[in-house]
Amino acid sequence: PLKLPAITNTREGNKSIEELRDILLETMRRVQEGGIESGQHIKRRFLFDGSWMNDVATHEQLFQKIQHISPQESAIRMFNVLFPVTDLPASKGDEEKISTYYGDKIWNSF
Repeated sequence: PLKLPAITNTREGNKSIEELRDILLETMRRVQEGGIESGQHIKRRFLFDGSWMNDVATHEQLFQKIQHISPQESAIRMFNVLFPVTDLPASKGDEEKISTYYGDKIWNSF
């Protein structure tokens, strides 16, 4: 796990940086959980397994890699690399077929 430094926000009336960090982590953990619940770890495994980072070694390569994706997906990708899920549910093999009953076209877009 990433060891986070203790930093304080000195502006009065604002939440401390620790409180903001806790809100961010809680929010992103919920997004991560929702992605798993909706089968994104099967449909778009790269969002969870970090494989999109395989050819990234510099900050230039990182920002080039994410420049054409949404800010939401960038946040999800990075959070999942920093805080990976180690016990992803396995595919049962019929998720693609079942998703078509709901009109899910995501299988054909990747």
